[in-house]
Amino acid sequence: DIFPPLPASPPILPIPLPIASPTLQLLSFDRRADRPEVTLPPRKRDAWIDPRDIAEEEVLTNLEGVNTRVTELAAVQEQDTQDIYGVMEDAQRRQTEIFQRVEALVDDSQYHYETGRLVDQKARCSRKAWAHSIGLSSAVHFELQG
Repeated sequence: DIFPPLPASPPILPIPLPIASPTLQLLSFDRRADRPEVTLPPRKRDAWIDPRDIAEEEVLTNLEGVNTRVTELAAVQEQDTQDIYGVMEDAQRRQTEIFQRVEALVDDSQYHYETGRLVDQKARCSRKAWAHSIGLSSAVHFELQG
């Protein structure tokens, strides 16, 4: 054989069968029959607390909690409002600065345009004067030659 023999596999363990779950007991229509009997000592069992007292205490506790939450929410809202107003004021200030810069650039642009127009006009006048000067110079030169 080319291949070595395979090792023996471990024995297969039996799988236990599922155990039946206890049967469900249906509730009776009589609610008292469904309640377990109280086995507390008499002094603990006979203590009566008026549910209205508990309800009033819970209402006061809940009201205090609501008041606290409303106060906290009002403080957060006030801070958020101040933050938003601050952001709006910053944006308005930046917008005003941008408008002022654009206005200055437009003014500069008009100034530069006018300056360029004057420079072009001066250059044309200078060329004409130079051409006239060359023409006169040539005329004088020919007269002196002739």
